[in-house]
Amino acid sequence: MLDTLLHEFAHHLDVHLFDWPDTPHTRGFYWRVDALYHLALTTPAEKRKPLVWIKSGTRWRIDLTKLR
Repeated sequence: MLDTLLHEFAHHLDVHLFDWPDTPHTRGFYWRVDALYHLALTTPAEKRKPLVWIKSGTRWRIDLTKLR
């Protein structure tokens, strides 16, 4: 539930903070969601794992096996 809340909050911030008419799911968007997640959980910087991206055709996806 926290992931969904932060995901939707990131859309809200994109619209109201950056004044964007649309908030696509870009790598930057997911970086902002990840940053909010760690801020919410107060994860120490040394325990955070960076997002690892894999190119799948013309799209990018997060390699979830690297985050476990």
